[in-house]
Amino acid sequence: MTTYLQNDLEQLYWAQFHAPESQDQIIAQHIESIKGYDRYIFTLCFECEYYEHGGHEFFKRFFEAFKGDYVLVQNAVYRNHDPVTKHTIFFNYFEWEAYYRLIKTRSFAHNRTWNRSADHFLLYTGQPNKPHKTRMIWKMDQLGLLDQAHYTLHINEPSIESAHKFIPELTHTEFVEWVHRRNHSLDTPYWKNPGKIGRKTPGFETAQHEWYARSQFRLLIGGGFGDTQIPWITEREYITFLNCVPFIYAGDEGALDVLQAQGFETYQDYVGFTNYNNIYDLPKTQSKDPMNPYEDYRKHYDAVRAHEWPDRLPFDQCEYAECKDHVDRCKRTEQRMDTVITCVRDWLEAMPDVSAQVEHNYYHAISRGCELEKTLVDLCKFVKIEPTVENYDKVLYVTHEYD
Repeated sequence: MTTYLQNDLEQLYWAQFHAPESQDQIIAQHIESIKGYDRYIFTLCFECEYYEHGGHEFFKRFFEAFKGDYVLVQNAVYRNHDPVTKHTIFFNYFEWEAYYRLIKTRSFAHNRTWNRSADHFLLYTGQPNKPHKTRMIWKMDQLGLLDQAHYTLHINEPSIESAHKFIPELTHTEFVEWVHRRNHSLDTPYWKNPGKIGRKTPGFETAQHEWYARSQFRLLIGGGFGDTQIPWITEREYITFLNCVPFIYAGDEGALDVLQAQGFETYQDYVGFTNYNNIYDLPKTQSKDPMNPYEDYRKHYDAVRAHEWPDRLPFDQCEYAECKDHVDRCKRTEQRMDTVITCVRDWLEAMPDVSAQVEHNYYHAISRGCELEKTLVDLCKFVKIEPTVENYDKVLYVTHEYD
C-alpha cells in the first residue's frame, strides 16, 4: 500500500532564515523527521521573498540531500526563475482559488453579465498600508470620484498614524475627520491572512457578486504599487475576470504584462494612456548588489519610514544618502496614481464598449482553471489517491499523511 506525505516547506524556510549558520543541521533534522513514506509532495505555495534571502540556494541544498520519491509544487510566480529541483511543478494558487470557489464548487456566487449602463465603479481597497490604498483614495475624494464609487475604506486606530504619513497635506485632526467621514464598508465578507490560503483557512477576497452587477467597471487595487521584479498578482484579478467587469489597474508595475501573457485582456487599448501600468519617466533605483535586487529598496524604506510623504521630507537635514532615491520613488508613485485617476475619470465620462473583451476574460479564466485542475488530478495520481475535490486540498494546502 502506498503512503505519502504532503509537506509545506514554508516553516523550514523561516527556520533557516533565522538560523543560517545551522542550515545543514536544519536540513538533516527535517529529512529525518519526515522519512518513512513512499512518496512526497512538497509545497512552496506562497512565500514571495525567499529568492531574496538565500532561500533559493537553501532549497537547492535540501533537495540535493533528499533521496525520496517526490514532486515540488511551487508558486507559479517563479515560473521564469531557476527551479530549485528538476521535479518542480509550477501552480498558480491564487488563480485556482478563484476558479475553485466561483466555478468548481460555486461556494460563492458570481456575476455573469456586464452592466455597462451602471453609473458607479467598484473600489475595494483592503489594508491601508500602501499609498494607492490611502493617498490615491484621498486624491479621488478631492475630485468627487468617491461619490460615484461602491467602495471600501478601512482605516482604524492602529493604522491611523501610518496611513496619515501618506497624506501630509492634512493635519492630524483633519486626517482623522476625513477617515471618520470616508471609512466605509460594503458589508461583504473580506479577510486576509497572508501566507495562509486554502479552503480551510480564511484568505480570500469574497466581494459579493451583487456589487459587480451594480458596477460599470472596477478600479482593481493590487497588493503592491511598486516596481518589483515579481509583480504580485492575487485572487483579486481572477475574481474580476470571473465576475464579468472590465477594470482599470492600480498595482505593481508589470502586472498587466503578466496577465496579458497569460492570455487575458487588460484593456490598455481602451484608456488614454498607452501602457499606463508602466511609467518610466523617472528612473528606477537600481540595486548595488546583483544578488539582492531589493536591498536598496529595503534600506530606503527603513531609512525614511519615520518620515512623511516627500512634501515634508527634510532632504538637506536627513542623514541618509538614500533619501533622494526614496523621493524619486514617491514622485514616480504619485505620477502613476494621477494617471490611474485620469483613466477612472475618462471611463466614468465615456465607457467604451468592451463586451467582447469581458466575455473573453470570463471564458479564458474558466479554461485556465480547467488546466489547473488537470495538474491536481496528476498529483492525486502520483500519490495514488482519488482525484476528488477533497483530495485536491490534501495535495495542496494542509500537511497531510495518507495510508
